[in-house]
Amino acid sequence: MVENPDVVKATPLADLFRNDFWGTPLASPVSHQSYRPLTVLAFRAVFRLGGLRPEPFHAVVWAAYAVSCALFVRVCRRVVFADPAPGRLLLCGLLFALHPVHCEAVASVVGGAEVFASVFFFLSVLASPAAAGVGGLARCCAYAVVAMLFKEQGIMALPVGAAVRLLRAAAGGRRAEVVAGVKYAAAAAAVFLAVLACRVGLARHFPTWTRHENPAAFAPDGLRAWNHLYIYLFNLRLLILPATLSCDWGMGSIPLISRASEPRALASALALLLAAAVAALSLAAVCGRRPEGRRGKGKENLGCVLLAGVCFAVLPFLPSMNLLVVVGFAVAERVLFLPSAGLCIIAGTLLHRLAGRAPRHAKLPLVTFLLALLAARTVARNRAWRSAESLFGAAIAAAPRNEKVYAMLGDKHMKDGALDRAEGLFKAALALEPGDFKMHYSLGVLYQQRGALDASLAAFRGALATGPEFSATINGRVFAAHLHNKIGDVQSRMGRPDAALESFDAAVAAAAGDAAQAAELVLGHANRGAVLGGLGRWGKSAGAHEAAYKVAGAHGLHGRALEALFAAIEALVAAGRHAAARERIEAVLRADPRNARSRALEGRLLRLADG
Repeated sequence: MVENPDVVKATPLADLFRNDFWGTPLASPVSHQSYRPLTVLAFRAVFRLGGLRPEPFHAVVWAAYAVSCALFVRVCRRVVFADPAPGRLLLCGLLFALHPVHCEAVASVVGGAEVFASVFFFLSVLASPAAAGVGGLARCCAYAVVAMLFKEQGIMALPVGAAVRLLRAAAGGRRAEVVAGVKYAAAAAAVFLAVLACRVGLARHFPTWTRHENPAAFAPDGLRAWNHLYIYLFNLRLLILPATLSCDWGMGSIPLISRASEPRALASALALLLAAAVAALSLAAVCGRRPEGRRGKGKENLGCVLLAGVCFAVLPFLPSMNLLVVVGFAVAERVLFLPSAGLCIIAGTLLHRLAGRAPRHAKLPLVTFLLALLAARTVARNRAWRSAESLFGAAIAAAPRNEKVYAMLGDKHMKDGALDRAEGLFKAALALEPGDFKMHYSLGVLYQQRGALDASLAAFRGALATGPEFSATINGRVFAAHLHNKIGDVQSRMGRPDAALESFDAAVAAAAGDAAQAAELVLGHANRGAVLGGLGRWGKSAGAHEAAYKVAGAHGLHGRALEALFAAIEALVAAGRHAAARERIEAVLRADPRNARSRALEGRLLRLADG
């Protein structure tokens, strides 16, 4: 958020609808294609009011969370339950409000996208039972589209609302309600597909990930389905038993299933069969039982409620299941925010029934004990989000084989100047994954800061050696050009100009012809010019700086263009080409008559001419 120009700079509002969540144009090859313009707009409004102080951002997310919890209870009362008993509503609402898995979405400001989307998600579902005619459908669809513009999963409000409406109609047994539900579901499906097609049309490309971000997606073909199935079960475990939580579950956090006979694979298959059996029994209960009397006065259809909970849990999770496209994570607690609503519906219903059968003196203590456990875990989890050190430290404790969290904590220590601690963390990450180019790169930067140039050069070369895997992801040539520039910089500091020139030439070659790499291309030319100038080859130095100037100007990098032009003028003066230097100085002065640097260079030329 701090580096997102759409939040912290006065970019045109229209850019919010052309850029991704991180402020990168959707057309850029390095865009992650995450499209959440209303979330960015909300953060932009908060920034305009309070700057980058964290308190206003957190206050907005907390307020949205309070609204989301209230709407969830209202959805339970008006949409899910035919008999909205106050005790059951209260229990479901408290389970949702206190669930520890929500910490990542609520405590992390960036995770606020989930919370904002949930508000309009629940509004869409809340309007679905009464939706009749074009106006009712339009209201539901409008809420769902707004939810999607906060976070992509928001559009799943349409299938959730349609499915729950059909379940309630089938459980009620009234033909007119069933027919109306089918019509609404058909219309909602048409709108859903149309909106989905528009969203896919916005994506100029689909991001390509590596096994580092989502290992299960890159498991061998025969085992990929088993690994995905286990990942689903792992997410369910986080919802049911949130004892171990982490801000990142990538890399080696969850070892892959290597054979179908593993206990984890068998447990996943058993869980799938059990879930299918429960769903079948629930569906039979929906179709076979008819509560007597009017809504609110008849007996609750347990099968209908359980299936409604399944719809809330599964449908919003579908975009994260790696079914249609590969996503950039294995497990992410933030995406469980909406699915947790389904679990809370199911758990609240079953606990309410069990409490009804327990002795009267034991009901309140048992429920209070369970809620107190959830509250205590949530408080403890929130404490982990107080600082980067506590957050990444907790992640290492939860997933000690995840090299990424070692790297993130190492980056924090390196920024703070604790280089020894950072080095230990980077090396621990490399021990877990020797082929991780990011760790080689981070060590190269660290050694460069220390002045250990030989070690820095070796680390950067190690990063470059792992580049081919990265080149298959977002834009490997950008990374390769950057590495060549870093290697050349180290070689130049080591007094090896010829080797540095070769590295800068490689950077220029790697970045040429790609607008996304313009900054690296400018840097490559400028670095060549500096080294050539150091060798006294001022004519070629001027040519390199002028090449940097042209590239920077062509891509709107005006600050770098001006720096390159001044460097070219200095080289021309040193080469004795005073006429060419004066021509460029005059061009700068015509554009900016008060430019002090150009005036100083002009005076220098006059003194040279007089001499």
